[in-house]
Amino acid sequence: ITMLGVISQGGGDCKAFGRHAVSTLLSSASGLSIDYPSFGGTITNFSSLYGAIKAALNATPPACSGPLFTALEASSNDDHGKCGSFIQVVNDNAGSYLKYVPVVSKIEEVIPTSLKVTTFPNPYNDFVTFQIESNISGKGVLEVFNVTGQKIATVFEGNINSGKGQNIRFAVPKQNRSSLIYRLRIGDKTTTGKILYVN
Repeated sequence: ITMLGVISQGGGDCKAFGRHAVSTLLSSASGLSIDYPSFGGTITNFSSLYGAIKAALNATPPACSGPLFTALEASSNDDHGKCGSFIQVVNDNAGSYLKYVPVVSKIEEVIPTSLKVTTFPNPYNDFVTFQIESNISGKGVLEVFNVTGQKIATVFEGNINSGKGQNIRFAVPKQNRSSLIYRLRIGDKTTTGKILYVN
């Protein structure tokens, strides 16, 4: 039976058991962390949970009350409290259906930290231009190393402003012209890359 099927049944007793059982099984199958009902440590994963529910419903009469029901109800209510609620929506083309609407108390936009360095020309011959783009502001340090890890130079050290691109030209000393590795640090964020050399 589907979640839609058990919700549309309404009612209590075994119908309520079914709703809580399907909710907990779906949470378990989706990899969400749930508190499995503890009956002597026998229910510890999806398979054992499914087996216990199946045995309760196949019993004569069905065991739709008791410790398993109480545990499933608690798990289902916990999930429901975190997620949201169902409302009925009417659709002219498909009749009526149930739509899940999450409960949102506050919307927060999370923007991932982005540091981007573009080098050109790459491969280079005698100089390289570093184009820095960042969505965070702070003190930045751009360093260049040879392929053995020896530091060649600190190309830039100063403030980097969010959303403002910066170009830095670096004339590579003749004795250090080879493939290079750069590292840009802004606060605790770092990005690295490689610059190839062509003679």
